[in-house]
Amino acid sequence: MPLFDNFTKKVGDVAKTAAKKSGDLVETTKINMSINSEEQKIKDIYIEIGKAVYLKYKNNEMLSPDLEESCVKIKATEDNIASLREKIAQL
Repeated sequence: MPLFDNFTKKVGDVAKTAAKKSGDLVETTKINMSINSEEQKIKDIYIEIGKAVYLKYKNNEMLSPDLEESCVKIKATEDNIASLREKIAQL
């Protein structure tokens, strides 16, 4: 019987280890999801900032040269989108 007792103890230890690792994995996944959520909040704020800056550009308010350059790129992209939409409408 000592062999059987030793075997069951090892199986029990493996099961406990597996359960702990599984719990750790679940916790790690939850934490990673929280991190992703917080990072998305930052991205959303960046978007809000960008929209505010672009509205200033459209209203001819003074911007720093680097921000104005980015706004010019956005405007060119918007013009390109409008052109592409016209092509779709013509089709």
